[in-house]
Amino acid sequence: MVATVAVIVIVLLVLMLLRTIILRNQYLTKNSLFNRLKYIAAVLYYTDRLLFLCPFQAILFCSSYLLPASVYKSYLTVVLHILWSIKTSTQVKTRHVSLNTCHAMLAGLLLILLPSLLQAAHPAPPKKEYYSILVYHLKDAEQEARMDAYLKNALMPALHKAGAANVGVFKPIGNDTAADRRVYVFFPGNSAEQLLQMPSTLLQNSTYVAAAKDFIDAAWDKPTYVRQETIILQAFPGMPKMALPRLTGAKSERVYELRSYESPTDKLYRNKVDMFNKGDEVGIFKRLGFNAVFYAEVLSGSRMPNLMYMTTFDNKASRDEHWKAFSADEQWKMLLAQPQYAHNMTRAEIIFLQPAEYSDI
Repeated sequence: MVATVAVIVIVLLVLMLLRTIILRNQYLTKNSLFNRLKYIAAVLYYTDRLLFLCPFQAILFCSSYLLPASVYKSYLTVVLHILWSIKTSTQVKTRHVSLNTCHAMLAGLLLILLPSLLQAAHPAPPKKEYYSILVYHLKDAEQEARMDAYLKNALMPALHKAGAANVGVFKPIGNDTAADRRVYVFFPGNSAEQLLQMPSTLLQNSTYVAAAKDFIDAAWDKPTYVRQETIILQAFPGMPKMALPRLTGAKSERVYELRSYESPTDKLYRNKVDMFNKGDEVGIFKRLGFNAVFYAEVLSGSRMPNLMYMTTFDNKASRDEHWKAFSADEQWKMLLAQPQYAHNMTRAEIIFLQPAEYSDI
C-alpha cells in the first residue's frame, strides 16, 4: 500500500508541474512539444476544478485511497454532482487551451478513480472474522435435553437470522458419563462488539424469545445449565475465514479436535501466533489435510494468553494417522527446530468433540 501511494503522489506531482508550466507560461505554448500536451493541460485543469482547487491534490488522492469505502463513495458522489452541474458546458477553456468538455471530464474522472483502480489491482487481504465459543456446563441428562431443545429450536435459528450462516454445536466424546457435561457452541461474526452484543440482539427477536422461554424464564432452582463461559476470538491472517469440514464419514463417527495453547507471557504468545502464520504452521496443517474449521487468537477468555483452533477427521483412526504424518513432516521438523520459536507454549489442552445431529458444522 505504501508503494502504491508513493506512485500516486509522484504521478500527480509531475502532472501538476506540467499543468502549471503549460497553463501559466505564455511563451512555452509556441513550442510544438508543449502544444502536444494541450490535452493533458486541459484534463488537469478540469481535475483541478473537480478537486475544489485544493493546493494539496496529492493528499486528496491518497486519502481517498486510504479512506473507508463509505467515505470514498460519498466523495465520489460529490464529484459526480459537480460533473452533472457543469454538463451543459460545451468547452473547457484555459488561457491557451480549448478541449471538448466530455473528453476532459472523463479523463479527469479517471484520474480521480486512479486510487480505486490501483486498489483493485492490488486488493487488500480478506477481513478477518471474529468467533464466539459458548461453553455450557451441565449436571445431568435432563439439563442436556433441555439445552439441546434450546439450541436447536431457538438459538440456532436466531443466530442464522442475525447473520451467522454456520453455527456449530459440539459435545465432548464420552459426555454421557462425565460428571461435568458440556456443550460447545461456535459461531462467527463481523466484529468482537457484534458478538458481545449478541445476547441483547437476540432478546429483540420476538420469535427467539418465544422459542427460548424455558431457557430465559427457567426457575432459580431448575436452571438450564450450571455455568456458562464465553470466549471471543479473532481469526489468524493465515486463515481469515472459517471453513466447513470436507468429511465423508457419518457424523456419529467424526472427531473434531479443539486445541488451546497457552503461553507463559504475552511476548511468547505473540511468538507462537507468528509460528502459525509467518512460520506457516497453518499451511502445514492444510497441506496434510487436517480440515481445519478455524485458527484464532483468544481476545477474551479464562486462560489467556492463548490461541485456539479446531481440526476435523472422519474418525479416530483418521485423526491418529494425520497427527502421525504431521510429526514426521520435514517442514514441521524444520519449523520446530528454529530457536526463535523455543519455549513459546507451556500448556496444551486437547478436547475431542463430536458434532450434534443438528449442528451446521
